[in-house]
Amino acid sequence: MINKDNNDQLSKCKYTRLGEWESDKIAECCKSEVPTDVPGGDCCYDSWQNKLKIVKTEVDEVTEDANLYKAQLDIIIKRRDKLKKWVDELTDVDELADSICDQLELLINQTESISKNTDKAIKAIRILFCMIRDFYNQLDLIRSKYDELINCIKCLNHPLLEDGKGIVKCLEEYFAKLEAVQKTKETIIKSILKAIYYSEKLDENLEHKFGLQQIIGCWQDVFNCEEDCKDEQSVQKSKQSQKPPQKEACLGLDADWDPMITLPICNDDYYKCIKKRYEEDVKKAKENSKKLKEKKKKKEKLVACKVSLEAAIKEVDPKARC
Repeated sequence: MINKDNNDQLSKCKYTRLGEWESDKIAECCKSEVPTDVPGGDCCYDSWQNKLKIVKTEVDEVTEDANLYKAQLDIIIKRRDKLKKWVDELTDVDELADSICDQLELLINQTESISKNTDKAIKAIRILFCMIRDFYNQLDLIRSKYDELINCIKCLNHPLLEDGKGIVKCLEEYFAKLEAVQKTKETIIKSILKAIYYSEKLDENLEHKFGLQQIIGCWQDVFNCEEDCKDEQSVQKSKQSQKPPQKEACLGLDADWDPMITLPICNDDYYKCIKKRYEEDVKKAKENSKKLKEKKKKKEKLVACKVSLEAAIKEVDPKARC
């Protein structure tokens, strides 16, 4: 049995036709956030709830920033370390090239000294050869005089000038010694001629036009030993005055050429580019490290604030008190 009052209420309800489906409004309704925290009447609790939301958002933001700086710093440090190794290797090569140039300079000086001494030795040997030749010419002249004297004695056929007696005996003894000295002529002449040959050969091999000095000079040219390390500022000014600045492409990322190292390496554009990129990464690493530390400090403060707010909210939570 239906109550009369209820029946009267139902009779007042009239069913009406719904209009068109308004999808935009329905979508807006779905997007609207349903509040999870209903104000509990405590002003501290409500303000702390709002503050906690802000702090959580800031923690997320600073965490994201810190992670970004950390990722960038890792990339920069990895590249910086590779460039550091690269620069160190090129610097070592430059130092070794300088050391080689020093040794070549020492060698060329010693070679020049030897060459000068060799020239004097050749002159001395030639003078000695002339003296020896003149000495044996004199012996030959004495021999001819001796032969004339012996022939004269034989022609006289004097009984006092018999062989093995008197003055003839003295002449015979003199001839024996003269002949012994003359026998050394061939050996000594051969030796002095060998000395002249080898000294001239040595001088020829040391000659600065086509000898050892020329070879050492070629190596000095290859290593550019005469070129000193140029001042970077003066180099930049000269480049700016000669040509417009070109894009650096030493890392192979935007280059269409292979690096060709020239000596001395301290003046090589490729080496300077690598060194510049390394110094830039060192600077960037310091800057990013500083920013990362700041973000971490800020995160620590925000996390501490978040923990304090959560503890305070927990203490004044109306649900917990009830």
